[in-house]
Amino acid sequence: MGFHLNMLSLINPKHAARKGFDLFCSPMRIKLTDRQKDFMRTAELDVMKSSSYPDIQVYKWGSGSKKILFLHGWQSHSFRWIKYILKLKQLDYTIYAFDAPASGYSKGKILNVPFYGEVLDEFLKQYGKMDYAVGHSLGAFTLFYYLKDYNPYAFEKVVSLACPGKAMDFVDLYVEMLGLSVKTQQLIFDEFISRYRDIRYFTLDNFTADIKVNGLFIHDKDDGDVPFEYTKVLEKNWKKAESMYTEGLGHKMRSPEVVNRVLGFLEK
Repeated sequence: MGFHLNMLSLINPKHAARKGFDLFCSPMRIKLTDRQKDFMRTAELDVMKSSSYPDIQVYKWGSGSKKILFLHGWQSHSFRWIKYILKLKQLDYTIYAFDAPASGYSKGKILNVPFYGEVLDEFLKQYGKMDYAVGHSLGAFTLFYYLKDYNPYAFEKVVSLACPGKAMDFVDLYVEMLGLSVKTQQLIFDEFISRYRDIRYFTLDNFTADIKVNGLFIHDKDDGDVPFEYTKVLEKNWKKAESMYTEGLGHKMRSPEVVNRVLGFLEK
């Protein structure tokens, strides 16, 4: 694929730019198991429709006075929040989650931070204000982007789990994996700019430079996907946040210890 893109950049640069961009923004859709499907059917199901976006699958549990939204990460879906949902259903919460574009039961083929942010904005317009938001990985990064570019007061509390530090990390990995030439890289950068803005804009340091919301961030020291060092950015910028560092959980951070810490923070 890298060889094909590099050759295409010489023959048809515009097509190479579009193809390289689309490939970079295309997660592999993870299918749900029968058990996962059964659990997701316990939700009140809805489909968020918009003329600008593909159909987005929305889930709702409970009818409590406190509204909370969960955002999953790259190549994931809303089932990842099952442990949180089961506990919050017993408390005074209305729980929302939606599958990001190109994920779970949502339509589409493309996913990236600015697009995820646009879909989040549409969700809040259609389903109303949320008191709390919890994001994992790309979902957390998107929450910070939303607070920066849309509404710094969108949520009363935000929880970040294993948040990346900058989009360029993933670009560098993409370039290395495919062996892309400098010309091909620049074409993809230009395509991203033409659709959104310079990809170098998308950094945790930028998003949290003037962050207003109360929060909690959790990161595992053995995270093999997102460097633990990015917690230093949050320590520096997010003065209204608490922190928790774990070991041995990796990037997914699925443990009762983390769930209980998040719920304890929300219930304060």
